[in-house]
Amino acid sequence: MNYSRMLWDMEYSQKSGHLSLFVDKAMKLLDLRQVMTEVETSVMSKVSCTACKVGAGLLQHFIKAGKGEEEILNSIFQFCVSLKIQSVRVCQGITLLMGGEVIYVLKEVEMSPAQICSFVIGDACEDVYNPLHDWEVVFPPVNKPTIKPPVSPLEGAPNFKVLHISDTHYDPYYQEGTNAECNEPLCCRLTNGPALTPSAAAGKWGDYRKCDTPKRTVDHMLNHIAATHPDIDYIIWTGDLPPHDVWNQTRDENLKILRDTVKQMVKTFPGVPIFPSLGNHESAPVNRNIT
Repeated sequence: MNYSRMLWDMEYSQKSGHLSLFVDKAMKLLDLRQVMTEVETSVMSKVSCTACKVGAGLLQHFIKAGKGEEEILNSIFQFCVSLKIQSVRVCQGITLLMGGEVIYVLKEVEMSPAQICSFVIGDACEDVYNPLHDWEVVFPPVNKPTIKPPVSPLEGAPNFKVLHISDTHYDPYYQEGTNAECNEPLCCRLTNGPALTPSAAAGKWGDYRKCDTPKRTVDHMLNHIAATHPDIDYIIWTGDLPPHDVWNQTRDENLKILRDTVKQMVKTFPGVPIFPSLGNHESAPVNRNIT
């Protein structure tokens, strides 16, 4: 693909007001509908690789041209909406929450679009060499312990029972009967409107489509576990509690879900040691685990 020509087309389209012409061309060249399907399923192909390289190249072009962050974010939002990558509110939320961080990283790191996308997408984008990934980690000199073959426990040896809970993704805004086949990353909410057909309606206990978990399901699951297994010795709790509305999350909202779920766990399993850890969804914005 000729990136330079595509950059020129994009700049011309913006300045001349003929953005629709560029949009039509980009839709045909990049197959963005296929890209969105692959992003949702986490199964990438060269289609997503190409789109990633174009996106990274466009952002680097804006930065090198000296455009300010506000202007770049506005362009990202415009193309997100025009190319129908997501709904208007999702494009706006993602741009505001994550755009500044992406721009900062691209300014600070010298990487080509091929190197960026090889790292982000993986095998579908080939294994492009990047010296930044040649890490040398020095460990202190210690004696290697003697390898001891595992020994099966004797019959009647003491044992213990462990409960592992992960990725509950409780959605406080889940609503039974709403549209489970919406055009956003997360559905089954009042904001998605009513289901257009009975088969598109969100179920009482949840839905296998693009929906997270209603409170009644989390409650029923934990109560069932406590009643069925009263002899749990300890619990490993590996996070990812908030829902997938990553374009609309706030620190306060995520903390509320965390506190509510902690209270629920302590109440349901009194006296049982719980060992929690954070997932990538605990932070707001998502994946920013340093905040």
